[in-house]
Amino acid sequence: MGRLVLIRHGESEGNRDRVFTRTPEVPLTEAGRAQVRRAAEWIAARYRPLGVVSSPFLRARQTATVLAEWLALAVHVEEDLREQSYGELAGQPYAALRDASDYDPERYWLWRPPGGETLVEVAARAGQALDRVAAGARGNDVVVVSHEPRRRDDGPLAARDRRVADGQGGAQRGARRGRARGRRLPRRHGHRGRLVSRTRSPSPNSGASRRRWLRCSSSE
Repeated sequence: MGRLVLIRHGESEGNRDRVFTRTPEVPLTEAGRAQVRRAAEWIAARYRPLGVVSSPFLRARQTATVLAEWLALAVHVEEDLREQSYGELAGQPYAALRDASDYDPERYWLWRPPGGETLVEVAARAGQALDRVAAGARGNDVVVVSHEPRRRDDGPLAARDRRVADGQGGAQRGARRGRARGRRLPRRHGHRGRLVSRTRSPSPNSGASRRRWLRCSSSE
């Protein structure tokens, strides 16, 4: 049984400046590159991945490139792993999310930024992408570099692993479970600037033997 090692990109210029970026071509900062190098070392000590799959956005591709060079792997770009579209919020500060008159943090999964996507829509396309990656992995580990929804002042770089069985669609089931819960992602624990971990036992109907979640943030 292989694992998808899910990595959020390192700190980008948008994270540093605390704005929703206007373009996908926003690079990592030097702090972000340092975060990725630490993540690469951590992955290399625990996994033997077959390849690296990335969102098409520059900050994710740069993260994937650093990881791939460290792990001596190739990078494949998967278009459906791109970040949620924030529509008219592009170029605005993160605070604009809190100030939006129709934004409800209790129902953020269903909220659509003007001209953008809901997280339900993002989960549908990203879940399908992860299922394709899992099917192509044929029981091997794969590193997947993508994004995380902006719902508060999160720092960058998070890693998760999800065990997947060939042909069983475990990644897509995970996306559907998140969509069914609908309104709130699991609360996160730990202090910024530290590496923290949590292990949660799966439900009896889960196709995953366990999920381990790690987060590393040195900014914001």
